[in-house]
Amino acid sequence: MHFNHDQSQPIHPTNIQTGVETLDDGYQAAWMVFDADADRWAKVEAEMEKVGAPGGFSFSFNEPIIPREGRPPSPVSASAETSEFDDETILRAAHALSPLGESEAERLYQFSSMHTAQVVIEFVSSGVALNILSSVLYDSAKHFLRKGKPSIFNIRVRTKPDGRAELKIQLVTDDDEILCAAIDKMREIIVSATKGTLTYDPGDGEFHSIDGPTEELPDSGVRHDCRLDRAGRVAFGLARDRTQIAPDHGRTLVDVR
Repeated sequence: MHFNHDQSQPIHPTNIQTGVETLDDGYQAAWMVFDADADRWAKVEAEMEKVGAPGGFSFSFNEPIIPREGRPPSPVSASAETSEFDDETILRAAHALSPLGESEAERLYQFSSMHTAQVVIEFVSSGVALNILSSVLYDSAKHFLRKGKPSIFNIRVRTKPDGRAELKIQLVTDDDEILCAAIDKMREIIVSATKGTLTYDPGDGEFHSIDGPTEELPDSGVRHDCRLDRAGRVAFGLARDRTQIAPDHGRTLVDVR
């Protein structure tokens, strides 16, 4: 879970419970209850208050460009915001990752009031020939460079195919030289088996760790019940046949109690 779809702003929820319930108007609504660090959540609430938002969560999901037809998802993939990048660009970027394993190209949909040029590159570090890692990542990422329109590159690294991403790296740039320098530095981080969330600063040419834990949080005593509002602010729901998105572009507004 990330604030504003920003990998550099993780929330790290724990003890997550989710479900679906039917509203009075026949729509099916998603709900979730979770624990979060009190200080981190206070920052989320402060941002919502600053922009005058009633509270809420947007969501995103991926769709494979080439249907899987029963195949499991590949741990090596390239995905990008479909409103910013066309299928051919995503397919070329995914193909460039093939030296790291069978790769997959995916459209990224962000149901949010904010549309950003998000790019996600995922792979498994175990068994990778490290001498080619930098060139493979660069050959994939360069397809998403556009002068004057920075892309948000999110690199997610797993140590095993069925595991979680233990290392998350973010870089925002439209510059080829910055991309190349960051990826060279990135290789050193991956080789060192670093874990956590890092962001790249082009000013000093270094990656910096995002403060906060990446795994289990201590019990803070703060619990949040996030349910879709029933007072006319429901912005996301599946129709009765569960095939249609509500007409306001799928944004999810929730009550945070």
